[in-house]
Amino acid sequence: DTVSCLISHTTNSVIAAFAYNRSSRFTDNRARVQYLITSIMPSCGPSTTPSSPISGEPPTKTSPAKFMHIFSGLSVWLEPDPAQTQLLTQEMKFLSEQCGGTDANMFEFVPHCTLLYNTCLPDWDEVKSVDETAGENSSVATSFGESDRILQKQWGERVLQKCVQEYYIQRQTHYLAKLDRFNDDAMNGFNQKTTGESTELDTPFDLKNLKLKPTSHYYFPYPKTADGGKGFGCCISLLILDTTPELALLHEVVKCVFPPDERHGGGKSNESTQKSKLDHNGDTSGETHAVEFRPHMALVYALENHERVKSGWLEERVLRMQEEKRYVQWAPSKPEIDSHHDVIDYNRMKLNDASLSHEPSWDAKYLSLWSTKGTLKDWYPVAKIDLRE
Repeated sequence: DTVSCLISHTTNSVIAAFAYNRSSRFTDNRARVQYLITSIMPSCGPSTTPSSPISGEPPTKTSPAKFMHIFSGLSVWLEPDPAQTQLLTQEMKFLSEQCGGTDANMFEFVPHCTLLYNTCLPDWDEVKSVDETAGENSSVATSFGESDRILQKQWGERVLQKCVQEYYIQRQTHYLAKLDRFNDDAMNGFNQKTTGESTELDTPFDLKNLKLKPTSHYYFPYPKTADGGKGFGCCISLLILDTTPELALLHEVVKCVFPPDERHGGGKSNESTQKSKLDHNGDTSGETHAVEFRPHMALVYALENHERVKSGWLEERVLRMQEEKRYVQWAPSKPEIDSHHDVIDYNRMKLNDASLSHEPSWDAKYLSLWSTKGTLKDWYPVAKIDLRE
């Protein structure tokens, strides 16, 4: 009955007859049925598995494309408070999984705003004033290798502390300069209406009140050919952040404390070549260009030839997120006030920014130093300090 059923379902009668005659040599009915299955069933339709070029070999399994860009050096990040980024990290995880996940080397990373990329630790003499005991340990500058993360962590924390100290020095200088200008304008009877310039004392606040404010969502293709061949070979989902006075000042301070990064003529990739910049037409220029600080947060580095990128899915999602202003939902719009001092600080901040309580933002929690050598999987934190302690 089984044999008759197989033959009746076969569209090629010649193959069926030939197979039936050949099967008669099997005395065991089970062996005969198995032979008929392997001989007749392929004629009923296309095979579900590709045929192997050599009989008996298993079909070759195609490996997925991987994001293999090799990043460089050390990076200085500003990280938001993890307690406020649950919705943001959910979106980052979703994008990573949709664009290949770990099989495509799409490893997750913490949300952050990059202040410097591809820099290195400065010499000991440049930051030895961080604490009084630093001079006793000056040999630490040259005694640790890249693999010794304990000494690297101690050294990194001191450099980051130097950045914080310098921030408050520059903040005071900034305030005094603003105050002098404000007093001069008041004495001369100038105001915003006659000069066209603001006379407000927009002094950067305490770092404990530093905010990361998303303003838009942006799709950024970054092919390998960009920036004179320094491109990552990916498409990036970016959140553009507001360049607040405190964020701009912190960037300037970090840029002065650390050696030049890749965007400012530093980094190992720039040691023997002059930095070039792609213009909007894709042409390169041999001239060195000033790089404007555009704070942002990358949500995913999607391989440029991944199906989700080639099909336009990632770009369409970013455009939809921008249209819906989804980042407003990802960032809290009301501050958490836990103490009397927080209330005083918040009220003082509202005097300078009346819309502050309505703007979505994340509290900047950590100033951190990361090793960004290798692929995404190789990244690790070197040191970090809590700005809110």
